[in-house]
Amino acid sequence: MTIIRDLMGHALDGIEAYHSDCTPKQNRHYLDLAKQLGLFVIGGSDFHGQAKPEVKLGHPRVPADLIPPELAEQIYL
Repeated sequence: MTIIRDLMGHALDGIEAYHSDCTPKQNRHYLDLAKQLGLFVIGGSDFHGQAKPEVKLGHPRVPADLIPPELAEQIYL
């Protein structure tokens, strides 16, 4: 957690709580960490096309209720 707090001092605003390689237990750990530190929750599929055929683009999805309205406006404008 020391590294994350240090990075927060250098403009870290979010943590990837959802990733195609994460287990539900890992998702929960990162969600709890984001909440504790006041970080945005982000996610990524690590999609690389044919190089990773088992990974689907856009999965897993970050639940919409975890995206603050002000951030959602920036993303979808």
